[in-house]
This record gives sequence, C-alpha cells and structure tokens, in this order.
Amino acid sequence: MIEEIEDLGYALYGVSADTPAAHEALTEKIGLSYPLMSDPEIMFYREAGIIQPQASTVHRGVVIYSPEGERLYQQVTDDPATVLLQHLQLNR
Repeated sequence: MIEEIEDLGYALYGVSADTPAAHEALTEKIGLSYPLMSDPEIMFYREAGIIQPQASTVHRGVVIYSPEGERLYQQVTDDPATVLLQHLQLNR
C-alpha cells in the first residue's frame, strides 16, 4: 500500500511520540520503507488536530499537507493506510 501512495506522487512520513531509538528498532523489525519522526512533546498531534489540547494520549490518524505546509485533510482512524490511500485516489 505504501508503494501505491508513493506512486500517486506523495511522500509518506510516520510520526509518533516514541524515541528515535524505538523508531530504528521498529524499522528494522518490520522493514518500514518510509521515515519516522519523533515527537515526544506531541506538538505535531496538537497542531494537526488529532489530539485534544489537554490530552496526553495520541490517536492514529491521517494528516495531509500541501508542499507549502497547508493542512488539507485530517482524520482519526485505526486504519490510516487505507484511509490515506482512498483519500488520495479520490482527490487526484
């Protein structure tokens, strides 16, 4: 599914509150083909609107930005890859 997203011309990044060391271990374990970014302060989640301002737990979700940095789409979901691919296919 990642390849399909990239074939549509999009770059894919993962963001989590985990440490870079945890990301490296996960990447090696499951063979991720896209970069992971560490956000221990969960600032990205707050800015992206996929966490409540006073919450300490994050949710899985999809956030799409334009090359200029404008947030175009966001959705909390337990299946981010499928939601992302469907959205990108519908909005080519």
